[in-house]
Amino acid sequence: MIYAPLSKPTILTSNNTEVETKDFSLTCNATGQIHAYKWFINGVAPAGRRIQLSPDRRTLTLRSLTRRDNKGPYVCEIENPFYRNRSDPFTLDVACE
Repeated sequence: MIYAPLSKPTILTSNNTEVETKDFSLTCNATGQIHAYKWFINGVAPAGRRIQLSPDRRTLTLRSLTRRDNKGPYVCEIENPFYRNRSDPFTLDVACE
């Protein structure tokens, strides 16, 4: 199998505004022969009860946003056996409802 370089992923959001107490999703959008999606929040893999990844790990959902979620930046990374590429950092600006 021949692998071509992967596109630069972009992060798409589920909502136009980030409002406290609401759920918020980020989706890693990319093209190519992608074998894995990885997420990083402020440089580390996401963990915690409020963070949910879709089965294919393409979408990261933050449950009940808080102002602490502003910390970011959020970055998605895609890879296959030969190539890896990262999105530009995405930052949240969580507003009080």
